[in-house]
Amino acid sequence: MHRVGSDQGLSPRRGAGKYEKVLPPSGRRNCSTRSDQTRHALNPSPPNPLGGGGAVEVVGVDVPGVVRRGGEARLGCRWGGGGGRLYSLKWYLDDKEFFRYLPEETPSLLSRPLPGVNVDRERSTGEVVVLLGVGVGAGGRYKCEVVGAPPTFHTADKSATLTVLHVPETGPVIYGARHEYHPGELARLTCISPRAVPPPRLQWYINDRLAPPEYTSGLNTSKTSSDGLVESRLGLRFTVGAQHFQGGQLKLRCAATIPGLYHKTRQYSVGDGPAQLNVPVMESRDSAALAGDFMLMREAAPLIKA
Repeated sequence: MHRVGSDQGLSPRRGAGKYEKVLPPSGRRNCSTRSDQTRHALNPSPPNPLGGGGAVEVVGVDVPGVVRRGGEARLGCRWGGGGGRLYSLKWYLDDKEFFRYLPEETPSLLSRPLPGVNVDRERSTGEVVVLLGVGVGAGGRYKCEVVGAPPTFHTADKSATLTVLHVPETGPVIYGARHEYHPGELARLTCISPRAVPPPRLQWYINDRLAPPEYTSGLNTSKTSSDGLVESRLGLRFTVGAQHFQGGQLKLRCAATIPGLYHKTRQYSVGDGPAQLNVPVMESRDSAALAGDFMLMREAAPLIKA
């Protein structure tokens, strides 16, 4: 199955203002004529490193499985067939085109900005695209599409998913706690996590026991900021009884967790002595531990290949 490689007004000759010219690694700006040396600078790899004739095909797409927000991501597209000739090679994020390589056009490399996607123009060649300062918006499904040379314009593509992480360094915060509670009074508290991606899961504990579901039912919400980070909120509502006091104290604790990456808690205690609010407990983990968990995750799945 194939389709004609029409760009619907998005080619370099039409609508060029929607794209940004990508300079060759040498930094040369005079691209009105293309010598063999310039062509090699723009595409240092052979036109078809895998060889073979027939219809063009995408052999594989290499995408990092997990990248920290603000980090670097290197995307690779391996193709073959088509007699080693291409009309175009394009990159999409969730079906939105952001980079194209047209070997017979001038300029041959063009990029279009997307939220969170910042192409390194010096190191991107088409078959390889390097993203710098990855934002939350860069997470999603990346597709490499190749279109063979005329007259057939055979088309093929493959995709792989990239996940962007932002792990906070601080713990959750408790709001609404009172200095003292008496049996029969209504306790209404809210736990708010730091902004993160993916959002932390929140849980309430009463005297080191998980709060009954009816105490938190319908009180789980989230808020997404303009930069894509998510703040989680979980309320706790119950009528205080004598059974909630153990040794004269009532302990209320909120835990925020991103499995394998992040676990911090905040505790509020009220009883015979002065009330204690927002006191970190022993199971909170420092940034060094988080970094170690992240590296283990990277080692387990360093690269997604499709």
